[in-house]
Amino acid sequence: LFTTPKIRVVPSRLVKEGEQVTLECVTDPKERTRYLFYKDSQIIQSADIKNIYVIDKAKEENTGSYQCSVQSQDGNVRKNSTNIYILVQSITITVDKDNKDFVYGESLTLNCSIKKGMSPVFLWLHNETVVEKDSEFYQLRDSGKVLYIKSLQSHYAGTYSCKVSNNLADNKPFYIVETFEISQILESHPLGESTFMKTDKVCLSCLSSLANIQ
Repeated sequence: LFTTPKIRVVPSRLVKEGEQVTLECVTDPKERTRYLFYKDSQIIQSADIKNIYVIDKAKEENTGSYQCSVQSQDGNVRKNSTNIYILVQSITITVDKDNKDFVYGESLTLNCSIKKGMSPVFLWLHNETVVEKDSEFYQLRDSGKVLYIKSLQSHYAGTYSCKVSNNLADNKPFYIVETFEISQILESHPLGESTFMKTDKVCLSCLSSLANIQ
């Protein structure tokens, strides 16, 4: 009648929170068949002619084990796919500064974090170029989740991407990506915004004119 179905996931089994996820139940031939989808052994889509199940905006509660079934129109024949595990993750990039001004000569720390541990592997890219561990321009800290820049220069402007990967099954890597944009490196802080470090030397001059004092 039809082959044992396989369940296909787009974009991947490791999903960034908020992304759309599509599960497709693939069998041959597709004519005169009905499809069911399960999550953690519970039916989430009853028998239907549609062979896809869509999660519009993935949340953590969508994490789980998924399976699909194909059955004949009369329901007498049913075949099940194997289970696949889908992990929905939240990923963020934070910086060690309150304002959004990136000033020439200052240091900068970018921290890439996820909500739940999954033995992640972190990979940083700057303008789509991989940041190597022994790079002369960057320091990778805390198992790669932290990217440190000692002194900002003009060439540090651009898009930074944190790519977090994990092997969920079959030794196939899956990953999610978050980006952070530095549009420009300023020569100094905007007027009215002065920043001093504890070790900085500051010279203050008070000038006055006594000519008009009676």
